[in-house]
Amino acid sequence: MLAAERDRAAGILEPGALDEAVTRSREAFARLLGVPADRVACGPQVSYFTGLVAASLPAAPRSSSPTATSPRCCSRSPPART
Repeated sequence: MLAAERDRAAGILEPGALDEAVTRSREAFARLLGVPADRVACGPQVSYFTGLVAASLPAAPRSSSPTATSPRCCSRSPPART
């Protein structure tokens, strides 16, 4: 990988040179999760996949996650003193 990073920095990296490393990474992550490697996606950044997942969800009137305006999100109790 160090050689690939040097080539990338020099502007001479061949994209296919990373195929083996990507394959090994997907296989290793799949083993951690206990799933087949072909179920592990690999892409340029998390936001790409976040958008892909969000676009595939059915339209809903509300978000199921807390927001900055949600009292539950912003009001936290101080830690208990012992």
